[in-house]
Parts: sequence; C-alpha cells; structure tokens
Amino acid sequence: MFFRISLSRTGKQPLSRGFSTVTISVPTLAVRSPTTCGNSHPGSRPQTRNRSRWVVSPSGTSLTFVAGCGRIHPFRLCLIKNAWYIIGRTSDSTEVRTYRVARFKTLRMLDQPAIVPANFDLKGYFGNAWAVFRGATTYDVEIWFTTKSAKVVTETVWHPTQKAKWHSDGSVTLAFRVDGLEEIVNWIMSWAGRAKVVQPHELRQLVRDRLRQALAMYEP
Repeated sequence: MFFRISLSRTGKQPLSRGFSTVTISVPTLAVRSPTTCGNSHPGSRPQTRNRSRWVVSPSGTSLTFVAGCGRIHPFRLCLIKNAWYIIGRTSDSTEVRTYRVARFKTLRMLDQPAIVPANFDLKGYFGNAWAVFRGATTYDVEIWFTTKSAKVVTETVWHPTQKAKWHSDGSVTLAFRVDGLEEIVNWIMSWAGRAKVVQPHELRQLVRDRLRQALAMYEP
C-alpha cells in the first residue's frame, strides 16, 4: 500500500453512528480501480471535519463514470457504518459525489494539492440521509416496535433525528426524518416480526414488497 490512515477522537466527544476523526498521513493520493471509481452516493455525516486535503486520481471503469474518469479532489474522508467513503469531485466536474474506498484497487502518491471549497458544508451535503445514500424526497417516518424489542432498539441512537414515544404496554414508536427510503427499509427488514411501519405509506409498501420477495424464496 502507498498510504497510511490514522484514526483518533477529538477530545471527549463521543462517536456518532460509527464515525471517527480521520487524519491522512500523505498529502496527495492516486487511485486505480478494478471495476469502479466509486459509487456516487451521498452519505451520512461524521462529527468532526477531516482537515487533510489531498488529490485522488482514479483510472479504470466505474458504476457511475466511464473509463478514465480523471482526478478526484477529495473534500473529506468518512467512516460510515463500517465502510470508508471519500467525498469529493472529479477535476472535470463541479458535482460533489461519494466514493467507496473499498472499490479502489491501489493508491499512489501525487505531488498535487486538492482544490477544496472553503464553504463546503458536509452536514448540508449529507442532509438527513439514513446512511450513505441521500434521496431527493424527505419523509417523516414512524415505526412501532413490540414490547420485547423496545428496550433493545432504544439503546441505540440510529439517526440524529430520532425520537421515541413509549406506550403503556411497553412498546415504543420511533420517529425519524430521513431523505430517501431505500436505506431505512433495509434496517427495518432486520427487525422483521418485531417492528411495523406506521408511516409513510410509501415505506409500508416497500416493506411489504421486500417481505413478499423473501417469502417467495422459500416457496417450493
């Protein structure tokens, strides 16, 4: 490998949703990918900014770009739900994208500075994404959890907008405001049989469809 990454915490501030402060030990990087230059999904936000500034230059093909997509100017490096992502833009575009680091094959140093806008707002870029992908539509989500699962699910803050409403029977309803539904539906499926979507209707339908697909896999 041609680079080193060190992780640290800033003061006593607790980590949120799997994030830590990241420091890159090299000034510039270049990247080559076997099949992708990174998927272009906006992601969730770390608590503190990454102060490193460096350039990544990928080559190869991409799920979202054509071969030879040029240099990437990284704005931030983020750890999101156990995966590393680079937030930045290519040298021939002003659009900010998110690239999954695991999809890069190799890294090498470049003696060139990255161009990082001074007014780049990481929190504004991520919005209320559930994890990595920020959808175009904002939804107010309510999910009811059974009495047996209520204590476990409330032990974790799953999203910054999370609110809990306890019921007399010991069950609980969690409320979130999220941008997009594709990622939260995956999380809800992990609570299958222990949770029910109250709203919105679109999310209820997504869960129904996923459950039908799962049951169909077990049919003879």
